[in-house]
Amino acid sequence: VGVTSGGIIRSTTIDTPDAEASCGSAECTTLTETIVVEVPKFQATLIWGETPTDLDSHFTGPLGSGRFEVYYDYRGSLTASPYAYLDTDDVTSFGPEITTLSRCMTGVYRYSVHNYSETPGMETSEAKVTVLLPDGSIGEYEIPTSNPEANLVWIVGDLTCDDSCSCSW
Repeated sequence: VGVTSGGIIRSTTIDTPDAEASCGSAECTTLTETIVVEVPKFQATLIWGETPTDLDSHFTGPLGSGRFEVYYDYRGSLTASPYAYLDTDDVTSFGPEITTLSRCMTGVYRYSVHNYSETPGMETSEAKVTVLLPDGSIGEYEIPTSNPEANLVWIVGDLTCDDSCSCSW
């Protein structure tokens, strides 16, 4: 079974009926363990317009004596180190690309967006990032509309976490 971030924005309570489900013509599977859905420690959702067609989420953070990077070429894992995962690498416009952190380590994390297409400039992309922080607060960030040096990277923000996973953006 693959694990994806699922676009969790805030915690949700789901009530299920006590009656057994009907699976139609498919075979039913009985779950023997309780499923626990946890609110992520951090989650960033990137969306954008039609052009440029390929914007990429990049998330870096502390990993032992070094740093990890979750992006299109290394999507990570929520259940093993680095406990960060990119659900989709959208290369055909619009997104979303959702990056989730399931456990914190002490240190500084960085979320940024790279214009993999290179042209047109990223400032024309209408990119927006919605960020869920460990305290449950939600931030929304829009790409600056000017990019005088034609930079290919937009640093959206840094998340600094202590050893109790108390974090500030």
